[in-house]
Amino acid sequence: VKANFPGFRPCHRLDAMTGGVVLFAKGAAYQHATALFLERRVEKRYWALTQGRVASGIYTHYLEKCAGGMVRAAKTRSPRGRTAVAEFKTRLAQGDLALVRCLPHTGRTHQLRVQLSALGHPILGDDRYGNREFNRAYGARYQALWADTLILPDWNGRPIALHSRPYFPHK
Repeated sequence: VKANFPGFRPCHRLDAMTGGVVLFAKGAAYQHATALFLERRVEKRYWALTQGRVASGIYTHYLEKCAGGMVRAAKTRSPRGRTAVAEFKTRLAQGDLALVRCLPHTGRTHQLRVQLSALGHPILGDDRYGNREFNRAYGARYQALWADTLILPDWNGRPIALHSRPYFPHK
């Protein structure tokens, strides 16, 4: 982006190995978009392939950063824990895999990956928080987590929807 679109900067980020929509802007549009992300006025939608079927619902965990950049989830708050809320909806399940719609209500580091793992349904291909044996059985070298939609208000408050078709590489 730097080489082809000078002055544009990312307004948010995705975890490494997560694919999908990333919004870039510059000038006043950058200030507007980053403010919307900070104010949690941007709706983010993801698809994930998980190990097993996730019971649909809204889940709250308290995430704590640990050594080595790891994050752990707890069901009770600690002084260092930050609240993470996400809604998960299983859309399709076959065998030991499920396609899950992930709707984060907060934006914490590794949030969806950590929360799904804490629920016992890690994301396919996620060796950090997931099941390495399961990932190897499927030949998954990349995590199957895709940010497919961002919805944010424009300058006049009208919603703008940005989409990206999910792609889950398996090798």
